[in-house]
Formats: sequence, C-alpha cells, structure tokens
Amino acid sequence: MILKKTNNADHDFITLAQMLDTELSDRYGSLQASYDKYNIINPIDTVIIGYLNNVPIACCCFNALDEETVEIKRMYVCKDARKKGLSVMILSSMEQWAAKLGYSKSILETGKRQHEAIGLYQKFGYQFIENYGPYKGLEMSVCMAKSLTTIQSLIVPGKNSPENATWLQKISDQFRTLDYKVETIAYDHWDKSNQDINIPLELKKIATYSKPDQQIIIAKSIGVILTLIANQQQNICPKAAVFMGAPVNEDQTKDFIELIMPAKFPILMIQQDSDKLTSFKNLEQIILNINKENISMVSIKGSDHVYDDFDQIIPKITHWIYKIFLLGNL
Repeated sequence: MILKKTNNADHDFITLAQMLDTELSDRYGSLQASYDKYNIINPIDTVIIGYLNNVPIACCCFNALDEETVEIKRMYVCKDARKKGLSVMILSSMEQWAAKLGYSKSILETGKRQHEAIGLYQKFGYQFIENYGPYKGLEMSVCMAKSLTTIQSLIVPGKNSPENATWLQKISDQFRTLDYKVETIAYDHWDKSNQDINIPLELKKIATYSKPDQQIIIAKSIGVILTLIANQQQNICPKAAVFMGAPVNEDQTKDFIELIMPAKFPILMIQQDSDKLTSFKNLEQIILNINKENISMVSIKGSDHVYDDFDQIIPKITHWIYKIFLLGNL
C-alpha cells in the first residue's frame, strides 16, 4: 500500500469517508443520523490515504484538540481490502505523524458495534476512557486513548531454560507491536548454556543496559530479584516496573522485603494464584505487611510459573502503564 499525506478536501478522502458513512448507516440504521454532525471536520491537512494499484482503499485523519492531544477520525479500509494488515499500517503512520509534530496523546471515538475496530485499537495499546466532548452520555459511543510518547522498556527474564527463551522472544514481540522501544537482557550464563545464574556477573550486565531515559522494566522470576538488587545498588532507576512470578518462598521473605523496601517507583506485581514458587495469596500478604503504597498487585490463573498467557497479561500491563504515563497516577 502506498500512503499519501493530504488534506480533507482531497476528492479520494471525501469518497472514502462517504463509503464509511454508508457502512455505518447500514450497521446502526437511523441511529447513525444523530452522529453525523460529529463527523464534520474543519479544514485540516493531516489526512492519510492508502492506495493499492493507484486505487484509494483506506484513509484516516487527525485533528488537534490542544497542544498535547490529537483526535483520530475517519479510520476506514474498504471491505475487499481488509484482513491484509492495511489498518495497522495506516494507523501506525497516523500516530507517528502526530508524534513527530509534537503531540503526546491520541484519543478517539468508535461505536460499540464496531468490534473489529475496538480490537484493533486495543492491540495498538489504546485504553478505554470516559466518553469525552460531544460523546458524553451517548450509550453507543466507546472512547479510547493512548500515549504517543515512546516507552523505553528493558525486559529482564528468568534463568536459562527453553521456556524462558521463548517467553523473552514472545513478550518482546508483543511490546514492539505496541510501539515500545524494547531492549532485552542477554544473560552471560545463557551464552554459556549454563542453568545456574551468577548474580554478581549478571548485575554488572544489567548496569550496562540501563539508560538515563529508561522508563520501565519488565522482569520475570529471578529477573525480579536482579532488578531489585540493581536498584538497591543504584545501578538502575526505572520510572516503573512490572514484576511477574516473584520467587519468594518462606525462607526468603526477609531478604525480599529488604530488597523491595527501597524501591520508590511504581510497581505492578503479577502473580499466578497457585504459582509453584509463591502463590498470589502469600505474596499479597507480604506486600500488605510492609504497606508499600507504590505496589499494585494482580492475580492470574496458573501454577506453572511460565507466565506466557499474553492475552491475559499484556492488557493488564498496558492498562497499568496507561494510568502511569497518560494519567500520571496509580
């Protein structure tokens, strides 16, 4: 698909927008008429049209609401061109354009019956918000938002194992799809095909990865402990961290508390309800006892300590990150 940047007076854009309106009328019937006034766009020059074989088949645009926020509108792909990844291409280009112009937040409105659109936006990291502006009080409207600021992430996996190698690759791919800038720790003991982890050696390696603009660390199992030790030693200072499968048995509780107490950054702890190393209930009790208000906890089903149910895990992480980076709170 060839993309063209243009304005909303472009004849091809007008034609595609009319096709979108026809499809919405077919889906919503007479109800759509009450929404038509919200789709009138003032003159803008932030329109993208997609072409296949010189035929216009997709469009999208945005208009600025304030100095930080753009509103995505008129997102459309012709029926016979769908399921080819074109919507991903055009929405990604739209967001990149807005970010390049200095905007840090994107919002949009879609309809409750447009399940495919809602699914697309969720995959792009959009989160549900209260209906804004003219959509307040409209039951059929769904409003969503996303930060356009590139999130820097460092992923710290568990020890050397085929399961953890697969986990590292899959979770990295998931976050890259959401436009995160991803770095992953390559442990020294992985290079040597060794199952045992040399914590002092790996701590030195983590320090080489840390960046002044590092924003969030995503760690699993022993990676949680390494991250906390590195923070305690002031080798890293993340803006936030997500910890999965914290490995804390009864004998290690005191040491774990000593490690996590100095951590002042927001932390999301995801623990399987029956994790074979530490159950959610046991970990929750530890956190409650130390009264750390910067820690949020989420329980997921499971006991295998693998944490590869990404359909369940990724939405929980992205929603939590949204609250921190977009809303500025926990």
